[in-house]
Amino acid sequence: MLRWASGEFLIYYAVLAFAMFTVFQSAYNFSLPTNLNFTNYSHNLRAGWMGRPMDNSDAQWRSFREPLPLAILLFGGFLALNGMARMIGHRRAWSFDFSMRVRAALTLAFLIVLHGLHTIKILVLVGGNFLISSTCKGKRINVIFTWIYNIGLLFALEYFKVSYRDHPLLSIAESFFNLLPAAVPRWSVTFNITILRLISYNVDYYYSFQGYSALQHREGCKECSDNGNGDPCDRRRIQEAPSRDSFTFINCLIYVLYPPLYLAGPIITFNNFYSQIQRPMRPSTMEVLTYALRWVVSFLTIEVMLHYCYVVAIKNNQAWIDFRPLDFAALSYLNLTVVWLKLLIIWRFFRLVALFDGIVPLENMARCMTNNYSSLAFWRGWHRSFNQWIVRYMYIPLGGSTTALYNIWPIFTFVAIWHDIHLNMLLWSWLICLFILPEIVLSWLAQKRGWEGPQYRHWIAAAAGANMLLMSVANLVGFVVGASGIQTILGSLMSASGVLFVVALAGTCYCAAHVLLEIRETERSYGIFNKY
Repeated sequence: MLRWASGEFLIYYAVLAFAMFTVFQSAYNFSLPTNLNFTNYSHNLRAGWMGRPMDNSDAQWRSFREPLPLAILLFGGFLALNGMARMIGHRRAWSFDFSMRVRAALTLAFLIVLHGLHTIKILVLVGGNFLISSTCKGKRINVIFTWIYNIGLLFALEYFKVSYRDHPLLSIAESFFNLLPAAVPRWSVTFNITILRLISYNVDYYYSFQGYSALQHREGCKECSDNGNGDPCDRRRIQEAPSRDSFTFINCLIYVLYPPLYLAGPIITFNNFYSQIQRPMRPSTMEVLTYALRWVVSFLTIEVMLHYCYVVAIKNNQAWIDFRPLDFAALSYLNLTVVWLKLLIIWRFFRLVALFDGIVPLENMARCMTNNYSSLAFWRGWHRSFNQWIVRYMYIPLGGSTTALYNIWPIFTFVAIWHDIHLNMLLWSWLICLFILPEIVLSWLAQKRGWEGPQYRHWIAAAAGANMLLMSVANLVGFVVGASGIQTILGSLMSASGVLFVVALAGTCYCAAHVLLEIRETERSYGIFNKY
């Protein structure tokens, strides 16, 4: 029985409403010009469009926000030309080959506008990866060499990012590549996402030799059997490889460098991408326009936040003299919110462009950041397309759920170095593993001993609330304040008032956990069973 209107839940609503009001009031107050820390970070503020300064100090958000009008024009041109090519090709028997040639030409043109002559470097790296798959084909060494090559690329790009100036020959070569103006000359900054597609292309080619029964899938898949038009379900699109003569260098370029998803994703596997080109999923116009409206609302939300709460600038400058535990909590929570919201906006923008082009990649950010209590479910939903990539190319090959206690360590270590080869990221990945281990063990015990009934819901909510606190600490280390910053925050709790605040915070998380658990219970009552 659902409890939304019960007296118990009315108490939870009151606690959570008070907590959210207190957090935003605290952030607004310590962002005022009258605060003693204001002069320590005011140089990071810029003139806003809401009649007050805005926090423009987040480099990732700034690099997306400032060239956004140009990006809209660039992608608008890509969509118009690609759409015209499809309309022309649709009237010809050679429509598919024609549209693929146009895609390849537009992809190269897009890359040259973006990176100038640096495009040559990218084509060489993609060619090296393609050489591995075309040489090794269905041999297991294809997978081994692919991983060695691409992990080597991660370290090489990190090394040459800062050290090429020390090598005279490399400096001369770099001056040649800079001869042609480029919108984004620093191509290596976003190449990490391309590496995931390089691995996907090679491993999907390897899997195409291992055998996959589409007939067996259709017989066992309710979605495919119920689909009258014969279109495959998402799982089949991912698992079923196209014919082997589809694994050409041109198709590799079209997939790996696909303009709408090139810079930030979401990630889509080669099998899925090529399947959608052959048999489009055709999202309706209303669905795409509704999605665009949601994106606009999200964009305005972060704009309001950055005009009234200068949490990123304060964090970057460690301008937190005389901060109370509540202030640190507000600063931490809203910084994590900014990280979530900016990534949601960036990913949804590029996904929206892909939707207009007829490609439907997986949605990242399946839930609001605050709507999470499980470490495992959080990572399934946060960068959801990356999680699905990890499951297909790492988790299952490393043994899946039977070896979960062990395979999470190499998986999260790879996730860390993929994000950034930095100590903070490695610490984050290992903290996540440490916090996931108890959840895996307790979940197994709960299933084994029947601790999942309604009589255990208060114990489950308490464990979920504790998990929320641990996840926050890990993400603050990895994405916000680093190891030194978290020491300062935890140090502020080493007092009588700090201990009382921790008790109040734990109680708030307990109330929030009950609401989040009830959301999942409501979803199940409607037949929705998500793993995130």
